[in-house]
Amino acid sequence: MSAVINEADNISRNSRGYPLYEAYDVPERVIVIVSKIIDNGWTKFVAVVALLALGPFAFSAAFLAFIGNPIGIALGIALAAYGGVKAIKYLYENRKLPLAIKEVGDRYKSRFEAHRNETSYLDRLIDGVAHYLFLKA
Repeated sequence: MSAVINEADNISRNSRGYPLYEAYDVPERVIVIVSKIIDNGWTKFVAVVALLALGPFAFSAAFLAFIGNPIGIALGIALAAYGGVKAIKYLYENRKLPLAIKEVGDRYKSRFEAHRNETSYLDRLIDGVAHYLFLKA
């Protein structure tokens, strides 16, 4: 999914003249944090986005439970350079892009997995998915 994000950023810069994070009206730091979470595993990213989809009161309660479980602790360590668990709260405040990335990733996940070893197909798929992510902005 990181390749999709990078390609969507290139598409945004080439067609609109500004980066993907600006197209989604979020700070650049959001893409950095999201990429770091995805690098730690799609399942962890999905867990974080599930929190982001909650309303403010439910988020606060779920967040406290999340940071005490093994995935939350691992992500807090992985995101230490970005403020640890505070980075997840930061994503909540800027959740438009992470929610879009998860939606796009879920929609195309099976196609990526089914063609894992087909480089030329994956290149075309990445390009198509990146355009979809870009157009959602």
